[in-house]
Amino acid sequence: MCGSAVSQGELPWRTEFGSLLHLLRLRNNSPALAELARSRLVEALTKWVPQVRLRRVEASGRLTTLRLTIAYDIVDTTAGRVLVPGLETTVALG
Repeated sequence: MCGSAVSQGELPWRTEFGSLLHLLRLRNNSPALAELARSRLVEALTKWVPQVRLRRVEASGRLTTLRLTIAYDIVDTTAGRVLVPGLETTVALG
């Protein structure tokens, strides 16, 4: 990673790309951390993956693990129609 506290740093040749979620690893789990992770994920997906239409993003966690559950559709950005509906994935930080 080529990031710092001010740059996303997911790609060395495109330092603004990313979500800064990696900076939240190894922090104490709390409702504030969950909301920060959720908002960073929504912001990054909205900015960098316009083909994804978010349906639901939830953050939940236990003592040491934060889980982000994302429900989304893949859409055709030119026509606005849904190409792949009802996808869901979970990402764990911790």
